[in-house]
Amino acid sequence: MNKIITFISALMLPVLTLIISIYVGKIKIIQSRQKNIIISLCVLMLIFEVITIVGRIKNEEKLDVIIEKNNELSKQQKEVQEREEYISQLLERQNLYICEGLEIPYIDSLGKDPTYKYHFNLGIRHYNNYKYAEGIDEFNKCLNVKTISLENKVTVNTFLGNCFSNVNNADKAEKYYKEALIIAKNIKDQKTSKEEVANATVEIGNVYYMNGDYVEALN
Repeated sequence: MNKIITFISALMLPVLTLIISIYVGKIKIIQSRQKNIIISLCVLMLIFEVITIVGRIKNEEKLDVIIEKNNELSKQQKEVQEREEYISQLLERQNLYICEGLEIPYIDSLGKDPTYKYHFNLGIRHYNNYKYAEGIDEFNKCLNVKTISLENKVTVNTFLGNCFSNVNNADKAEKYYKEALIIAKNIKDQKTSKEEVANATVEIGNVYYMNGDYVEALN
């Protein structure tokens, strides 16, 4: 449909040129030589416009071919990515079954990213039971998962900061809170980013407060 509209609009000028040349040919007050010159110019304009139209149509056809190829390439890349993600999930499930000795129903209940969820759940359990060393170990395993999202990285770094804060290791706590803050700023979802930035900033302020650095805490 777009090609038809483009073709019709492009034809308007050469058609107008043709009409002018015909009209000039019928006017008697213009001398024969002048008529021939004007008609010749109109014919040249007509030829030029036709060549331009043909070139434009060919360029559009080439562009359509390029767009189609790009769409096909994007589709293939998406299929490859989905296949890689599927294989990765299978390997994660296999590792949890063989290495961790988990039952298949439990692995299934973890859904997508089972390795991350398994270690994160363990980390939360240890954290809630005040076993901060064990919690730190599990949260670090979460960070080693290749498929971990930015949002989950922020959450894990925040919990690591909490763990170190609870064992009075302010330097390590500050390190992980600042890491959470840096990652939070790179989250595309603006609402989520602002919330995570605010949480990480508050925790960093708490660390300064615990160290008696009230000016930095206030900032």
